[in-house]
Amino acid sequence: MVLLAAAVCTKAGKAIVSRQFVEMTRTRIEGLLAAFPKLMNTGKQHTFVETESVRYVYQPMEKLYMVLITTKNSNILEDLETLRLFSRVIPEYCRALEENEISEHCFDLIFAFDEIVALGYRENVNLAQIRTFTEMDSHEEKVFRAVRETQEREAKAEMRRKAKELQQARRDAERQGKKAPGFGGFGSSTVSGGSTAAMITDTIIETDKPKVAPAPTRPSGPSKALKLGAKGKDVNIEYELQEDNLELNDVVITIPLPSGVGAPVIGEIDGEYRHDSRRNTLEWCLPVIDAKNKSGSLEFSIAGQPNDFFPVQVSFISKKNYCNIQVTKVTQVDGNSPVRFSTETTFLVDKYEIL
Repeated sequence: MVLLAAAVCTKAGKAIVSRQFVEMTRTRIEGLLAAFPKLMNTGKQHTFVETESVRYVYQPMEKLYMVLITTKNSNILEDLETLRLFSRVIPEYCRALEENEISEHCFDLIFAFDEIVALGYRENVNLAQIRTFTEMDSHEEKVFRAVRETQEREAKAEMRRKAKELQQARRDAERQGKKAPGFGGFGSSTVSGGSTAAMITDTIIETDKPKVAPAPTRPSGPSKALKLGAKGKDVNIEYELQEDNLELNDVVITIPLPSGVGAPVIGEIDGEYRHDSRRNTLEWCLPVIDAKNKSGSLEFSIAGQPNDFFPVQVSFISKKNYCNIQVTKVTQVDGNSPVRFSTETTFLVDKYEIL
């Protein structure tokens, strides 16, 4: 057989990933794939269609097609066997048969396709061999990765220690009435529905691989340090109550999580947490934040990009209002005589987001 190209495309013929095994222009392959859906007969069960020049051997995969484009003189039985192997490779690298997932793992699929076909001819390999070849497992690589991971863990621990030292220095300076030292980083905290910005601040997101370029800067506001990594990410979030007269109850800090990466691995936490897999959120739950319990932190690890963890939402209730307004006396309009009264104060959050 002579296999010209292998592609995953939509039902409209849009190429998501395509690998050509012979000399072929991009315009040519896009034209062949665009013509493919028009050749299929609706309602008939076929695994291949032909034109005057090529043969399409295909298999439906939910909303997508796995398509092989071969010459017309190729062996159809060999074509079908090769198609089955290609179709089995896709789930090995993609969690879902969706366009976004295929695009995200396109290079992994291309490397696997190259193990199946070389110069248009099928290689004698099975799925296990393809997996082994693409992983390129070696003892030297394992040793290198172990050393690098150890160095990254040490750098990460040093980064956390420095961050805590800076936080403590700022708190000490504020208690002594001095100007707090500056912090690197960027970001903002936005609050609507009440003047509560002074209560919970400082969201810090750390990473194993801090050499990647930072994300776009957000408007200025309370300090929020943010550094990026490529895959796994260690997230560190801290809070501090800056109004000692307040007592916040049933505090829930909701952090959005990337979809399709599983549950976060919790490291250190003050309080409790809930992971909502359907909404892709992590809820950090604290029963009370007051002068005796004015600061805390949460650390967890999960794959994703920095923007995946925003906006952070905060909710709570309090029996004290923020402005410390109290009703001291109630009198009648006529006669100005005093009226017996009672008060109940509840401070609720309408919308509190850290963007």
